[in-house]
Amino acid sequence: PPPPRSTSSETGSRGSEPPDPRPGPRPRPPRAHRVSQLFGRWASERRLGGAEGEEGEGVGGDLSVEPTAPGVLKVYGEGLSAGAHYKSVLASSNSSAANVVREVLGRFTGALGGGGRDAPGRYALCDAVGRGGGSRGRWEGLGARRLADHERPLRVRELWRPAEGLSRRFEIRRRSQVEGTDA
Repeated sequence: PPPPRSTSSETGSRGSEPPDPRPGPRPRPPRAHRVSQLFGRWASERRLGGAEGEEGEGVGGDLSVEPTAPGVLKVYGEGLSAGAHYKSVLASSNSSAANVVREVLGRFTGALGGGGRDAPGRYALCDAVGRGGGSRGRWEGLGARRLADHERPLRVRELWRPAEGLSRRFEIRRRSQVEGTDA
């Protein structure tokens, strides 16, 4: 026998209304799939950013989509001011080491000590490598390189990573202390 037909009394009062045009919720893909899509999108954006790099920069392309994207640098200057171990400086990828030195010296109170305008010229920004939190919880420096005044600290930080188990930091030192480690 044929299946019984439904009557309008069984379907309620919706007989003359059109069906709901909104689709049901889409099932979410598994988490692993969403994460792989995210990394795939990130990698393609990074490739595009590198392809549009600045010309004449000599670093093989810009590392960020926005060339003036700011970053925070912690610059240690333990001998400059009592009680202050480091100062945070906002810098862009176009900020030079000389600009960072001027900014840091302005933040360390009393660092210029009446040295006048030539005081920033007596200091240099150094890229130091060592072990943080050594045996007594202190920094154990293994080596340092003085950055040339024209070098870009944010780009240096992005292009080079220290070996496993080591860390790096930027330090401000008197040029007379680091003359043998010129960039």
